[in-house]
Amino acid sequence: MNYRQPTLLDRDALIDYMGEHYDNGEKSIQASNMLPVMKYEDWIDKLLNDSTVGDKDWGLSETYLAIVNNKIIGLLNVRYTLSLEMADMYGHIGIGVRPSERRKGYAKKMLEHGLHLCRDRGLDEVILGC
Repeated sequence: MNYRQPTLLDRDALIDYMGEHYDNGEKSIQASNMLPVMKYEDWIDKLLNDSTVGDKDWGLSETYLAIVNNKIIGLLNVRYTLSLEMADMYGHIGIGVRPSERRKGYAKKMLEHGLHLCRDRGLDEVILGC
């Protein structure tokens, strides 16, 4: 599995990813960091800001695409500087997996990657959002 941050070129693939969730009857998309309610270009700008300056409520965070065979399998959101209250409510790590790819071990691999990113940032303890 490969991980990278979304770009403007991922728009159609992410629309397809969201569509699968909605076609599956899901009303929200985990770890999407507001994607369904934002203009795509604004969302990309938000992700850049979140990873450099930080959001006033969520602090510094990064959103990654989890990709296998050029297909988006899921979204991984890692929040590095949450308040304790926000961490207790939402967790430092959020994971969403495409409905057709669930129960294949992808979430476990995404969690391992998220934990690695947190360790690299000096976090000794994290809370997983489920």
